Amino acid sequence: MKNKLNGWINANSKDLDTVIRFVDSFSFSFFYLICKSRLDTNFNSDSFFYAIFIFIFCLLCLPLNGIYKSFRLKSIFQIFRKVITGSLKIFFLIYFLNIFLDNKIFVYERNFIIWFFSSFTILFLNHIIIRFSLRKIRTYGRNKKTMIFWGPANLAFKLKEELDNNPWMGIELKAWFTVPQEAKKLKKVKSSGSKKAMEIWLQDNNIDQIIFSDIPESEIQTPDLLKIFGNTSNKIYYIPYWIEGSLIAETSNIGKLTCFKLWGSYQSPIDKSIKRIFDLSISIISLSILSPVFLLISIFIKIDSNGPILFKQKRYGLDSKSFYIYKFRSMKNKDKENIIQATLNDQRVTKLGKILRKFSLDELPQLFNVIIGDMSLVGPRPHAIEHNEEYRKQITGYMQRHMLKPGITGLAQVEGCRGETPRLEDMQRRVYYDIKYQKEQSFILDIKIILKTIMTLFSNTGY
Repeated sequence: MKNKLNGWINANSKDLDTVIRFVDSFSFSFFYLICKSRLDTNFNSDSFFYAIFIFIFCLLCLPLNGIYKSFRLKSIFQIFRKVITGSLKIFFLIYFLNIFLDNKIFVYERNFIIWFFSSFTILFLNHIIIRFSLRKIRTYGRNKKTMIFWGPANLAFKLKEELDNNPWMGIELKAWFTVPQEAKKLKKVKSSGSKKAMEIWLQDNNIDQIIFSDIPESEIQTPDLLKIFGNTSNKIYYIPYWIEGSLIAETSNIGKLTCFKLWGSYQSPIDKSIKRIFDLSISIISLSILSPVFLLISIFIKIDSNGPILFKQKRYGLDSKSFYIYKFRSMKNKDKENIIQATLNDQRVTKLGKILRKFSLDELPQLFNVIIGDMSLVGPRPHAIEHNEEYRKQITGYMQRHMLKPGITGLAQVEGCRGETPRLEDMQRRVYYDIKYQKEQSFILDIKIILKTIMTLFSNTGY
C-alpha cells in the first residue's frame, strides 16, 4: 500500500498540480458570481464575461508568484507568504481595473472585499492543507524521494543532519560515495565506496536524485562526475564545497551561458512601490502620534546632559552610498569616542541614554530618514562606517547587506542579533540574517518583523 501511494503521487504530481491551478482560479471566478448575484445590484450577462476574465487572469497570474513551485524543502511560512502576496497582487490589479471600468465588475467596494476574502480563504486552505498533509505523509515515511551524495565528509555530515532533522521533506539518503581519505573522516555516515563503486551502484539501483560536490585536492574532477551522472535519468543537484550561508546561489543566464547568481537582490517595481508607500504611511502616522514623545525626550536630553538633542553620523546605505543617520543622543557629547561600539555598562552612555537605548527610543528620529528615503522601516541595520570597513575585510559578503536600503529594524534584530557584537561570530550571524532577509523579503515578512520588534522592545539586549 505504501509503495502504491508513493508511486501514484510521484506519477501523477504534474496532473495534481494542474488540477490545483484550475481549482484556485475557479474559486476566484465562482465566488465572484456568488457575490455578484447575491450582493451586487447589476448582475447580468456581462457578469459571466467578467467571471471568465477573472478565471483566465488568475490562471495566468497566480503561477507568476511561484505558489505552484515545489515547497518540499521550504517552510510552511514561505508557502503562506507566497499565497498572501499572490492574492494581494490579484486583488489590487482587479480593484484598479474595476475603477477603470467605472465599477462594472463590482458596484460596491464592500462586495469586492467580501469576494476577495472568500476567494483568498479557499486559496489559503487549498494550499496550506495540501502541503501540510503531504508533509505529514512524508513524516510517516510515505511519498519519499531517494538520493545519493558524492562529496566531502563535512558536507555529507551536514546533509545527513538536515535530512534527519527535517523528516517532513521526505528525502532519504540511500548512499554516500567519496574518495577513501574522506570516508575515514566520518563515522556517522558510512561510505559506500568511491567512483567505480558509485557507477556500479547506479546501474543496479533506482533513485530520484543525485547531489554532488567537489572534493578539494581530489583527482576526481567535476567533468569526470558529470560523465557518470549524465548517463542516468535522475535529477542532478550540485553543492559547491565553498558555499556559505550568506550566498544566494541561484542560476541565471547570459545569452546561452548559464551562471550562478551568488549575491544580489531584485525587487519588482510593484514591490518597491508597495514598500515605499508602506514606509511613508507608517512613518508619517507614527511621527504624528509620537510627536509629544519626541518633545518630552528632547526636553529630558537637554536637562540630563550638555550637548545637542540629536546625534548624527555617516553610515552606508543603499549601494554603499553614505548618508547621515539620526538618533536621539544617548551618550556624552564626544564624537570620537562614539565610533567605538557601545558595550554593557558603557561609561559614555548618559542616565537617560540607558533608558532610551534599552527600549530603542533613541532610534525614533530615523523615521525622518525613512521619509527622506535614505532608510526603510525594515532592512539590514546600518553600522558605523568605521565598523563596516573593519568587518568587510573579515567577513565574506559583508557589504552585500547594502543591496537593500538599511532599516530601523531587521530580521537579524528580531532573531536575537541586537546589541554588542564582541565576537566575529556574532557579526557573521547578523550578516547571515541580513542576507536571508534579502532572499526572502516581502511585504508580509516586513509586517511580521515589525510586530516581532514591538514585542521584543522590552528585552534586555539593548544598551
